[in-house]
Amino acid sequence: MKMSTNTDQRINAPITSQESSTNRDRKQILALLRLKPIHTIEFRELHGLISPAPRIKELRERGYNIRTKLIRAMSQDGRVHNNVALYVLVSEPSAANRTEGAAA
Repeated sequence: MKMSTNTDQRINAPITSQESSTNRDRKQILALLRLKPIHTIEFRELHGLISPAPRIKELRERGYNIRTKLIRAMSQDGRVHNNVALYVLVSEPSAANRTEGAAA
């Protein structure tokens, strides 16, 4: 059964900005990659980042050198997955060359 919300609830619902959400995701990805290489399953299951690939692409466009290696990885439910992207931060753009919203 579909639960409906009344008009007042929709009007008074908090407004979230997709731009601020993606910016926050980029910052979180950078902070994590600065610590160690991370694969897609870990981003999703441990850090709540559902689609890291588009954010990685945006970071690359901003000058971050992030390498991708395809690996086998196990999810928390014990299933083994082939061709999972493992992301490795190789280098970062100089502070003068960073674009707004990419630095963490």
